[in-house]
Amino acid sequence: MTQRSLQSESELNRVPGLVWFFCQAFLLLGVFCWVALRMRGFLAEGILGPDFALIHQAYDLFFATLPLVLSVLTVGFAAGSLCFRVGRWRGFLIPLLTGFLTLDLVVLRYYVTHVEPERLVVRYHEFEAPKLSGPLRIVHLTDTHIPYWDAYAYRVFETIRELEPDLILHTGDYMHTLPGGDFRADWAELIRVLSTLDPKYGIFGVFGDTDFAIHQLPMEARGPLVLLSSTDYLLETAVGVIHLHGLNLNQSREPEWGHRSIRAWLENSPDPAFRILMGHAPDVAMGLEDAPIDLILAGHTHGGQVRLPFYGPLVIDSEVPRAWARGFRSIGRPHL
Repeated sequence: MTQRSLQSESELNRVPGLVWFFCQAFLLLGVFCWVALRMRGFLAEGILGPDFALIHQAYDLFFATLPLVLSVLTVGFAAGSLCFRVGRWRGFLIPLLTGFLTLDLVVLRYYVTHVEPERLVVRYHEFEAPKLSGPLRIVHLTDTHIPYWDAYAYRVFETIRELEPDLILHTGDYMHTLPGGDFRADWAELIRVLSTLDPKYGIFGVFGDTDFAIHQLPMEARGPLVLLSSTDYLLETAVGVIHLHGLNLNQSREPEWGHRSIRAWLENSPDPAFRILMGHAPDVAMGLEDAPIDLILAGHTHGGQVRLPFYGPLVIDSEVPRAWARGFRSIGRPHL
């Protein structure tokens, strides 16, 4: 056999391998296009509204359906490459890629489902308040959304106890009982746990988006938790007078409504008092840059929940500047 005929046979043997390689690439490109179209559909339907039903569908797409599809492709691509005897690196390049993506999504699913949500972080902020004659330790927590009582939920409140706060302030969304759960039992456990904290000056809160069921409970079921809804509370402490004002949910979301309640509160607030405004949503803080308020506490934005490098939060469900979605800052006279 001549050298030219050997070369021709080798080239012919290469043809099925090249066809298979391009078939793999085409199938993988089809999967990526399908995912892109699904995400385009989610965006068009308002997933960043946020629409939590669409968010759950996106979660299932990326962390259930897509890993399954990629794992099937990985096995199929590897088997095909062996059958067609494609060259070492070229034959297994795409199976290696799909296998890596499958593993990556499985690990990411575990992280976003079981690791990050239970990574408890306490953030300390210190600022000088001339109206107070000494230190006052406030623990602010919000959007606990407790679905059920597990080790992590208890760890949150054990951490609060270890902080030895003088005052505990919660800005709403206490529970988020899952279908089939027992809200009354879960709420009773929350009150029992709160009763063990015993801060010097009490526990106060406002209503959030998921707290409508609390209104169906008798007042005594609130235990040590004082819920403020368009009402204020004057605290006499060893370091000075603290004047709390809590907004109802709509007042915190609609500044025009909230500012009416705030003006009435300020008109009757004693001048030397350290004033703390509480609302579930931070929207009410807009337009209060010159208000004689010392501290504004809010939640609702979840810090953006999902934040991209160099971009910040994807969703804050609020009209405030994106930089306000989390953290502690001066917005004028008040700190937010």
